[in-house]
Amino acid sequence: MSRVTCRSILGQPEVSFRTAAWDNQLADSYPTRGLTLEFGVDDTLEAIEAAPPARPVFEGIDLLTGAGRDVLRLLAERSSSIEWDLGVYNVEMIGVSIFSPSGPDSEEPFASVSVFKRGIPSPPVFFGEAKALSTEPLEISDDRIGGAFLGMSREEIRSNFGEGMATDYFGWGTDIFFSGIVAQYDAEDIARRLVATSPAQVEIVGRAVLGISMREFAEQITLMVPDCMVSDDVIIIGSGGPKASISRAGANDLPISAVSIGQLNG
Repeated sequence: MSRVTCRSILGQPEVSFRTAAWDNQLADSYPTRGLTLEFGVDDTLEAIEAAPPARPVFEGIDLLTGAGRDVLRLLAERSSSIEWDLGVYNVEMIGVSIFSPSGPDSEEPFASVSVFKRGIPSPPVFFGEAKALSTEPLEISDDRIGGAFLGMSREEIRSNFGEGMATDYFGWGTDIFFSGIVAQYDAEDIARRLVATSPAQVEIVGRAVLGISMREFAEQITLMVPDCMVSDDVIIIGSGGPKASISRAGANDLPISAVSIGQLNG
């Protein structure tokens, strides 16, 4: 289901935001409905999170009403695989994750339920060795961040940025480096998108980016690079160049939280 179709059913979102600074797409949130929708690179629905007042029900089980332990007991009668990990119960049989802030076997109701188009995401895998953060800002251009280029192999990217964790982002292999760099790869493990976020320091045409308000940066960069495109959440610098983004659409007083190059094709 596309974002357009979702909005035709639910209306315009009350707020659109990035669930992580490096996210490629904005999530649409409807707090008064208790729904948050996440979208993949082709703007199709990938995940739904439901919280009160939403009432997700599975085979007559109201997942967010009543004691969490009672909900788990009923689910366990239908599924032999329920795993607890960092505040989340993953129920593989029905492909949902249920969040509890109160810990296992709580009398409190669950806080939220998430369902995923591609199944429950695998837990991240940690890799690499710690490297000292660069004391000099990394220069960003259309095809590189510092010494890392689009088109590099995963092994080469990892040699640049050191320690991190590997995960899957809606079908795209993704490395999240503790230095503040994120790399996303195609099926052949070739880097197709690179992102810089805190604690990295980056510059575009000699101008610092991260931490500066979107409004201020837009005023500066459009004087230096006239063919920039400014929208309610992204500044595209030059013709198809780097993208400077903020965490919430329409709030240009917020600081820029990430800069990305390259793109993922649906």
